[in-house]
Amino acid sequence: MRRLDQDPDVVSIAQELKLPSEGNAVSHILYFCHERIRGWLKEHGPVESAQQLENLVCRKLHLTVEEFSSDEELETICDRYAGRGEGVFKSLPGTFDSETFATLIERRKADRRSPDRFVALIDCRGAKAFRKFFTRWHEIAHVMTNGKQLLLPLHRSSNQQNGEEKLMDVIAAQIGYYTDLFDPILREEMRVAGGKLTFEVVDRVRARYAEEASFEATMNACIARSQLPVSYIECGMGLKKSERNAGTTGTKPQPKLRVLKSSRGDNAPHFHLNMAVPALSKISSSFQEDFTMPLNLGTENLSIWTHSDGRSIGTDDVCIATRKSFDKILALVTTISKKP
Repeated sequence: MRRLDQDPDVVSIAQELKLPSEGNAVSHILYFCHERIRGWLKEHGPVESAQQLENLVCRKLHLTVEEFSSDEELETICDRYAGRGEGVFKSLPGTFDSETFATLIERRKADRRSPDRFVALIDCRGAKAFRKFFTRWHEIAHVMTNGKQLLLPLHRSSNQQNGEEKLMDVIAAQIGYYTDLFDPILREEMRVAGGKLTFEVVDRVRARYAEEASFEATMNACIARSQLPVSYIECGMGLKKSERNAGTTGTKPQPKLRVLKSSRGDNAPHFHLNMAVPALSKISSSFQEDFTMPLNLGTENLSIWTHSDGRSIGTDDVCIATRKSFDKILALVTTISKKP
């Protein structure tokens, strides 16, 4: 978090909210968001589901969420608001490119008490639908941390992330998987699984907490809250960055099985992006097999995982579990014994 704490966008948001902006700006902003929700829950009473929480938060923020799954649905939404005198909506249909997941608008014809003072348009077309739960909470985070009027009539959330967008992801991961609702479900499912975090546990937690949430986002939340030394990696065929940038001259590099995504809990092994999966790893052998159910493959030692300069990422024994997903292999790597 240290780099994000020092990001100018994050520091500016903390200052606008009249929060301490030096040192731990992200923590102060997260605490601010949690306190707002706690206050609303104290006034409203407890909620029983993630959807009820989202409805309450949106109502308190005067935020209306509009989801669309086709070009026609987007046109209909934009025409409706344009017909109410909100001219900015007329230009929106052409602004949702492949990298844009949502647009947030502060309506000019609405007053501060209007339930749709803020309107978030969420793109659910194609593969973007898998991220709609997280995208909604990302937009909620924008409104929750809005210390002044939006500088422009709209704000776009895309894959091209600056410090502000990264901060909104951090907030969404915290309040979207709200501790008082999410953690008891995770603890119960892990207890049934003997205290372990498994693919099956994540599936059950997702089904109980928010089935429309993506598997990846739910996995990251489980890792962050489990307090176990667990890493989650997605592996597939790919090239190193230097190989991708080498151009077309010379011998064409051959893809290898590499780490394409990585997240981890405290004290868990750090698998760097684009790191080659060693041939001796159980993940490599599992990648060659045809299966759909999760496999618990046993243990291996991290010493076989090495960087290009020969340095290993550790010497601990780890337990490996995998799941096949299309052309990728998903793996949970849990430290089971620490080596000095």
